Amino acid sequence: MATAGAGDEGRRIPRRRARVDGTATYELESSAGADRTLRLLDFAEFMAEEPRDLDEIALATYVAGASERARLELTGARVRLGDGSEVEVEVERVGGRRDLSVPVPAGALAVTLDYRVELPHRYWPLGCVWRRCSLSGAIAPLPSEPARGGAWLPSEGRVVAPTRWTVSGARFGAVPDWVPGTEPSREQDKGLRGQELVVTRETTNPDAPIAYPAVFWGPRWHHETIWHRGVEVRVLSITRRPGDRYPDESLLHPLRDIAGHVHAIAKESLDIASATGIEPAPDAQLTVVQGPLRTDVAQFHPTAVMVSDQYLELIATDRLAKFHDIQVARAVADLIAYGHFVGGRDGSVDLWLSSALGVGLAQLWQRQRELRDEFAADLLASFTFVPAIDHFLYSGQAAFSSAYFRGSEDKMPVRYHPLYFAHELPTGRRIHEKLVDLIGEQALADFYTAAVADPGQDPVQLAEQAWGRELGWFFDQWLGPYPDVDYAIADVRSTKGADGRWRHEIDIVRDGEHAVIEPVQVYVAERGGGDHYLVWNGEAAPGESLLDQPAWHRHTFVLETDGDLEVVRLDPRSRLTQVSRVPVGRFNRGDNNDPLFNDRNPAKARFLYNGFGLTFAASEFATATTPQARINAVSAFAIFEASLRRDLRHTLHFSTFTDRETNFGGSIASSVYFGGKRNRQRRKLRVRNSLSVSWLNRSGLDESGGVRLNESLRLIHDNRKFTLWPERGHSISVGVSASQTVRVDGATDHRFVLGLDAGWSQLWRIAHHHVIATRLQASMGLPLRSDLEFRSLQRAGGNGGLAGFGGNELFGRAVAMGRMEYRHVWVDDLRIPALNLMWLRTIGGALFGGVATVSPCERIAGWFGRGTWYGQVGYGLTARLQILGVTPQFFRLDVAVPIGRKTGRTCLGETFPGYLAEVQGRPPEDAQGFLVPYSIYINFTQPF
Repeated sequence: MATAGAGDEGRRIPRRRARVDGTATYELESSAGADRTLRLLDFAEFMAEEPRDLDEIALATYVAGASERARLELTGARVRLGDGSEVEVEVERVGGRRDLSVPVPAGALAVTLDYRVELPHRYWPLGCVWRRCSLSGAIAPLPSEPARGGAWLPSEGRVVAPTRWTVSGARFGAVPDWVPGTEPSREQDKGLRGQELVVTRETTNPDAPIAYPAVFWGPRWHHETIWHRGVEVRVLSITRRPGDRYPDESLLHPLRDIAGHVHAIAKESLDIASATGIEPAPDAQLTVVQGPLRTDVAQFHPTAVMVSDQYLELIATDRLAKFHDIQVARAVADLIAYGHFVGGRDGSVDLWLSSALGVGLAQLWQRQRELRDEFAADLLASFTFVPAIDHFLYSGQAAFSSAYFRGSEDKMPVRYHPLYFAHELPTGRRIHEKLVDLIGEQALADFYTAAVADPGQDPVQLAEQAWGRELGWFFDQWLGPYPDVDYAIADVRSTKGADGRWRHEIDIVRDGEHAVIEPVQVYVAERGGGDHYLVWNGEAAPGESLLDQPAWHRHTFVLETDGDLEVVRLDPRSRLTQVSRVPVGRFNRGDNNDPLFNDRNPAKARFLYNGFGLTFAASEFATATTPQARINAVSAFAIFEASLRRDLRHTLHFSTFTDRETNFGGSIASSVYFGGKRNRQRRKLRVRNSLSVSWLNRSGLDESGGVRLNESLRLIHDNRKFTLWPERGHSISVGVSASQTVRVDGATDHRFVLGLDAGWSQLWRIAHHHVIATRLQASMGLPLRSDLEFRSLQRAGGNGGLAGFGGNELFGRAVAMGRMEYRHVWVDDLRIPALNLMWLRTIGGALFGGVATVSPCERIAGWFGRGTWYGQVGYGLTARLQILGVTPQFFRLDVAVPIGRKTGRTCLGETFPGYLAEVQGRPPEDAQGFLVPYSIYINFTQPF
């Protein structure tokens, strides 16, 4: 029995958080026997520290601001004995999870705990965001039992033991006389202030024990209820149902009919469950609650389904909406299957068996909806030249990324779920998918039919009966952590015979941390047509037990064809989960390759339009007096990238550009990568070699044009996992360049310059969404047997430097600069659509400043001296968006003010700012009009 109240009349609760005071009484099964202990799991203690090693996109699905932890504080513990008396007991925290260990003396009948839970500002399933709170598995310490599974399941794991829960009372501390579910009086309603408290205590089988009931509270939800097959389907959504309702929604309507989608999915899921033998009890409840969930589109809990407030926030076509709908269908199916199986056997078996059946029911729902069995890679395969799509498919940095990719594993970077946080058992997706690959769909259907018909039977024996073979090794292997395993096409050998036919030998290598037996499929295509599917059952030592199988093995397929091979692909249906097994060495740290790169022979080329950039110096444009000067205030570039797909070793870059010096230019660069990965697309260390060609204009500060060649070599170490709004990491670079400006009009004053530069950008994270970013850089140009011109000097002003100064204002032979920014977020979790193509998620800012020392133009002597220092301050308005509801995007508008502006400074024989007026045909006395008091820049990336 548990009693909980959201808040109380005591001390003030910190803003954006909540507190629950509760009493839980655990009735014991037997009073006989010796002294024992009751082991309780504390989900509130989970994630006491912010998850590490996550990129900014993944981290943002767990934390909603400054990292906070939930807390459960025991305020009393007592045991009721057989004679009715109560004695106080001391409760210990044990193990790395800090489980609660309660001593239970012989003859005890019940244990009662008084406790207080503090909920953090954190995304669901446990926390409060936008005043919407979920208590989830922290409603009380949860009874547990040892997790049981496969050969490699860690022994310290525990699962929640289902029990019969009775919530005898739940109320707001501010309105203690109001009972949830009843109509409040006028005075009660005034005290509630539009708040609602929801307690869900039933599955679709009201008589079944459960792991925990669910409790939610916050601004009143919009309730939509239907009855289907005797089940009350309740949907609590955060917005009203729109006028355009499912299935007749408008493509551009900013609001989706959440209740309509969920009701349709629930009805169809209940029909499918009934057809498979699961008939929910009469008057059962199926509750779906929408709230700030970020790790999944939808999430199953024993008595409720949580649906994200970003559910269906993508282009409103059926073909795209299905990616979200399928996740809701699976969560609903999990709830139905859980109600059918829970309490019938060991808690570990209940967990994976109900989840596996949930996957199967969701796939039946998908077929009934006549949806294609396609995922994002199929849908977008022809559009990978678009940078957002390429980044989405291969980086994994996207909202709800697990919803868009096929596979056999529910990947949980952080096991942030009350049913999974205390052990390493998998979800049922792995068991379902691996079973269907091994025994086939018909045998799997027979297994599910038998399990549904007799929930108390041992599912392993039922699976063996359905397949006709022993399967103990299968569950020993898969009921535990997913093994690190890497597959590769090691070699393809082809020989043409005298009869004109071809004989091929295809070697597949498997390298695992321990033995693995799983089916491996290979797709082979002949030139001129002809497809072949080869399957290896994964057994390396036939007849040997699982533990006696080798961890490393080479398997050879032999195939005869009429023609030569065009392509060989390993795992064409994406059934395998792989981790790079590159040995750890001096210059790598393991897992420094894409494990799928060697799954195709030959490797496929990748050519990508990687982005278009436009820098608009609005202030310079406004003060310009000639058309050419206005054109010079605009810089633009287009970038392209080429590589072998999933190759993290070599990349080619191509670009075209125009700027204040260049009519038109192009460049080609190659990058060779080393070291460990910083994300799924890039490794940390690279050597970049580039060559650029520029057709120079005559309308800038230099009167002569020509063609400029620039060659550079740069070493870069970058460990930032995400570059649009990074919060951790650094980028360090050193480079050398050579520039040759060749006149093409017959003149002979060619210019040759050697350049040196170095830079260090560092991010100092204060809290989530609050970062100090610093940048130190220095560069110099050394003329080689020629004179300098303005375009070969180092610039300190303009975008990328001291933005408060104009791009043509500060020159020197050498420049050293330091910049600092405080990047922060004002408002997060916005849901503002733009034609349903983009969603504005975050508005923030960047307070920045910087200083630079600029040497004279004619020499380096005097650098860092008096009169060489300049500064700036400014503020940038930032916005973070999602394209198509998935891919992140960034926008920034900067306003900068110069500090220490000087007049009368000479450079290459010209006096500034008078020379700025002269080049635009104005007298020098008009120069002050070209020195704007502030500068405005628009960017789509961070300045550093």
